Amino acid sequence: MQVAYERLKEKLLRDELRPGDRLANRQLGAELGLSTVTVREAIHRLTSEGLIEHVPNAGAFVRAPSVKDIRDLYEFRGALELLAVKTLCEHMPIHVATELQGICDSMRDVCREVAELPDRRLRDDLLERWNEFDRRFHELLFEAADNVWLRRSIAQVDLLARVFGSKPRSFPYEDVAWTWKMHLRLARAMRRRNLQAASAALVEHDRRGLESSLAAARARRDRGPDSDGDAPAADFLQDS
Repeated sequence: MQVAYERLKEKLLRDELRPGDRLANRQLGAELGLSTVTVREAIHRLTSEGLIEHVPNAGAFVRAPSVKDIRDLYEFRGALELLAVKTLCEHMPIHVATELQGICDSMRDVCREVAELPDRRLRDDLLERWNEFDRRFHELLFEAADNVWLRRSIAQVDLLARVFGSKPRSFPYEDVAWTWKMHLRLARAMRRRNLQAASAALVEHDRRGLESSLAAARARRDRGPDSDGDAPAADFLQDS
């Protein structure tokens, strides 16, 4: 069952299964080379984690989040990250400060490369590099906070956010530069043990991230889900 679970989770993360898509045990089993029983058990586990929902007389669907779902997810994630930031403002190990600064320097280098592009947009290989730096920055906050419950909670929240959230294929230079500067501002505030400045940077980062996520999710909804003829459980990004 673990193999089926990991394979289905990977399809969700790669956007091969999108919010509103119907999950057919037999079809997925044939595609993954696994038994329908194994696939069914994996779907049950994903349902318990909030990624899949069962609709009476219709089947299992990738959960279509509402605007409130996405707002609540960002609010909860922000609260968890604030706890990590508070811990690091009390004590910032030198090696953590050094790695955070290194990540910010790498993000700055990507910004400079984007600024030299004809259309000044972050995409393709540069986008992959950028996403890796961004993920590592936030992962490091929770690792350094050294709180097992924080790490467990954020792992689940991140999974939900990556599946429910939008996956833009490009970003304008202005957004990239702003994000780099906000990460740098947060890293410097924590190094200086300035909780007020660090909290303000984190709140602003999350506010803009939520706005961007909702805007891109609405755009994806308006384009319509890719389907093979099965009706989705609900429109992606419901308004209630």
